Amino acid sequence: MTQLRSHSRLVRKLQDALGDHLCVALDDATVVEIMLNPDGKLFIERLGHGVASAGAMSPAAAEVIIGSVAHALQS
Repeated sequence: MTQLRSHSRLVRKLQDALGDHLCVALDDATVVEIMLNPDGKLFIERLGHGVASAGAMSPAAAEVIIGSVAHALQS
């Protein structure tokens, strides 16, 4: 598999695990931090708006994201 194809698959996997809401947040220049609490609750902090609830994430989805990022960084 080519490196470009592998990268594209990884990006799609991350987008699926993150969901549309978090992908949009990652592209938002006002987002300072995205937080996932141990209970699965998500929060997004934006400049000038503070911290707001952003839903929830399953432990399995969090593991997919962590594993995919680690793979991308080859660590």
